[in-house]
Amino acid sequence: AVVSTQSGHYGRDLKKCFDNIVQLQMEKIGIDSKGGKMEAVAMFSADGEKVEFNTQVTLEGPVEAWLCDIEDTMRVTLRQQLKLCRVALKKAGTKRDKWTKEWPGQLLITTSQMQWTQDCTKALSMIKDRGDKKSLKSMKKKQISMLTKFSDAIRGNLTPIQRAKIVALVTIEVHARDVIDKLIKSNCNDVMGFEWLMQLRFYWKKEKSTDCDSALIPLL
Repeated sequence: AVVSTQSGHYGRDLKKCFDNIVQLQMEKIGIDSKGGKMEAVAMFSADGEKVEFNTQVTLEGPVEAWLCDIEDTMRVTLRQQLKLCRVALKKAGTKRDKWTKEWPGQLLITTSQMQWTQDCTKALSMIKDRGDKKSLKSMKKKQISMLTKFSDAIRGNLTPIQRAKIVALVTIEVHARDVIDKLIKSNCNDVMGFEWLMQLRFYWKKEKSTDCDSALIPLL
């Protein structure tokens, strides 16, 4: 067995099975401490970030079976958390200090990239439809202002995890700023312009075949 469920060796080799899950938070089911079953209620990354599962995963039966349950629960949890993270970002607007502290780093980066894609698409549409050539320049100013705030936050009083999240987010946002600058210099004025189509873009797309809460994130 890859991961033992005996003598408390839960998740000893878990990091070999998943990219960055190194530990699971376990709880015992039932009163009997000797025969009680265990369930996973949350996962931890190597950086120490904790994400609570939407539903508990009972660790019983073949190891390969409940490892698949862990993977499925991880996906469902992160998808739901990503949806909530997007809503939180829309409410936060440009004031992202609290937002960056409340959500896992992976979700911060993904949500930020989706918002950037949406903002660029809107700016390019305004150039084509209204002839507003200042829309991208205005977006660049907002991007620089946001990076300045992040820079100030990094020098502030943060936990190691919070600082690592913001540093990673700044790396992505600096690239986003540079792309905006390229769009301006190349006089890109359409969402079908090559300079824009060649960029890696993130979208939140609802699936027609399932309920409205499901979504896909195509990377183009």
